[in-house]
Amino acid sequence: MAGAPALYAYAAARGVPFAMPGKLVVAVAEREVGALAALARTARAAGVATLARLAPEEARALEPGLGPVAGALHSPTTGIIDAHALMAALLADAERAGAVFSPRSSVVGGVVGRAGGAVLDVDLPEGPARLVAKAVILAAGLGTPRLARRLSGLAAGAVPPGAGQWLAKGSYFKLDPSTSPRPPFTRLIYPLPLAGGGGLGVHLTLDLGGGARFGPDVEWCAVGGVGEDGILGPPGTADPAPSAARAASFAASIRQWWPGLPATARLVPDYAGVRPKLTGPGEDSADFVVAGPKATGVPGVVALFGIESPGLTASLMLGEAAASEACGDDDQGWRDGRQLLDCGL
Repeated sequence: MAGAPALYAYAAARGVPFAMPGKLVVAVAEREVGALAALARTARAAGVATLARLAPEEARALEPGLGPVAGALHSPTTGIIDAHALMAALLADAERAGAVFSPRSSVVGGVVGRAGGAVLDVDLPEGPARLVAKAVILAAGLGTPRLARRLSGLAAGAVPPGAGQWLAKGSYFKLDPSTSPRPPFTRLIYPLPLAGGGGLGVHLTLDLGGGARFGPDVEWCAVGGVGEDGILGPPGTADPAPSAARAASFAASIRQWWPGLPATARLVPDYAGVRPKLTGPGEDSADFVVAGPKATGVPGVVALFGIESPGLTASLMLGEAAASEACGDDDQGWRDGRQLLDCGL
């Protein structure tokens, strides 16, 4: 629960654009009311204090465009943020603290030591190099399992069993404005999460420019969808383009909670992304894994697996968790930067 407040505070302090339109999670049928209640219990157990249970008429009073839903959860503090501005602010802070950003560089191998740290073989734009580090955090998104397997000396089982086995592609669509007006919603609208752990369902998301889009759906991609060069593989494995042929299924999903979607509306592909998954089709979702030294078997070596949505919301807290594990600092007194430099981060 600490992730969102930390992100809002950081964005306000750094001038990163954001807004808090709020969100409704809706049960579209009576059979989903039990799942809605279970989701509310999970949220309370995680420390979410602002979530409110709404009766059908209360949900439709907030968003008249909704269909005859059976109930909803209202999250008034759910927000949207300029992700690129956030990344630029984080990079600026890191460089002011002495970090060096080296894009288009690849860790091609290395050895982690029992005494801690690692020797990394890196392909830099200027040529190959060897780096010696007291602390290493593997946070390569889709490529973290592959990167971990390039390093010798990690403990057996350091990579979670499902990591690298499955990827989930999600496409987003938007409405062609010539065939339909903008969706009549001021908040994000979510169905209940998909059974089987695939995703959150096709929902309405808003952007800071006033745009609206729908997504993502789930297309399961077997291992091999990401090549050694980090580029998505051929169509049929994990084509990086949004899947235009899925427009009809999108429309059907949207009409479950927005029956007023015009019959003449045309959904057009917007963009797509691929999420790292720790579980496959039909399995329950797994939480993020921050594998600290106890899991990797090496002091100072931490690996992050399965970081998908809401990884951006939790990014500051994930960074704190990873740095604390890498530095072996349980009280997180490294926040002033001094101990981060001492431990090589």
